[in-house]
Amino acid sequence: MKASSSWLTLLGPRLLLYLLPLVLEITGFSSVDRGHSYPGSYKGVVGGNVSFHCPVDKTKNLDLLYFQKVGVNREQIFFNGYHSSKPLTPHPRTEMDHNNTIMHIYELTLSDSGEYECHYMYKDDMNDRRVNMVKIHLNVTALFSKPVITNNCNQANGIPLECDVKCEAHNGFPDKKIKWNELRNVSKEMWKILRNDEVPTRTELVNISSTASFNCSVGELKVSCSVDGITSDIISVCSSKASPDQSANPIIVIAAGVICGLVGIVIICVFKFKKRNTEAENTRANGHPEEVRVLNNLEATLGS
Repeated sequence: MKASSSWLTLLGPRLLLYLLPLVLEITGFSSVDRGHSYPGSYKGVVGGNVSFHCPVDKTKNLDLLYFQKVGVNREQIFFNGYHSSKPLTPHPRTEMDHNNTIMHIYELTLSDSGEYECHYMYKDDMNDRRVNMVKIHLNVTALFSKPVITNNCNQANGIPLECDVKCEAHNGFPDKKIKWNELRNVSKEMWKILRNDEVPTRTELVNISSTASFNCSVGELKVSCSVDGITSDIISVCSSKASPDQSANPIIVIAAGVICGLVGIVIICVFKFKKRNTEAENTRANGHPEEVRVLNNLEATLGS
């Protein structure tokens, strides 16, 4: 036993934690109590936080408690914890709440998903040195951005016949289906989903899109789409685009007519005003208009 204890002392604290369960079993000093496992399932989102709780007996004194992640090849990756006599180096983005035996992980990434274990051992009873282990599973997802919806219609003389509507959402995980919302609840026979696409990104997130076709024989429709509980803006589909003469607002037409009439009246008034001014000037220069006309006729007679 002394030889085993001396050998363990030479090991670094981090490596000691990885090998401790196996060493205790080999030496016969104790064993890992795998019967007291309390499976826990946690969910998180990319960029968010999560807190793991290890259900220890608060009436007993802990000798050690640490959290580790089980890698793809079952390797054990130390995250955070403490030992009664040895300092331990925590994993980045983690913090340990010793009083409540809780580990916090901040700024979650997709790679944080997976299986974790909490190992702990009490030091109250030297005859019972079991290392207890609790399994924890974390599932990290990413919420998609607000969907963006666009509309493209086939038309004849400004009247839409059929419209293809596309909905896109970005940077989510895992892949999800886009939900279409048609506010009038017309028959499903009047519209159909043409395709659903998924495009991976460099960050393991995905961009998704869905395209639906709407038959415009039912008239104008109000359409939106949603994913992750987030809904796009509502757009108008199959709205008629008539010619300018047909689509002119009656109020605008009446207003334009009134304006044109006023402009005409102003022009007539200006013309009459100028004519009166001209006649007034002739009167001041040659006397009364009647006298001017008489003199002009007399000169014409004498000249003949």
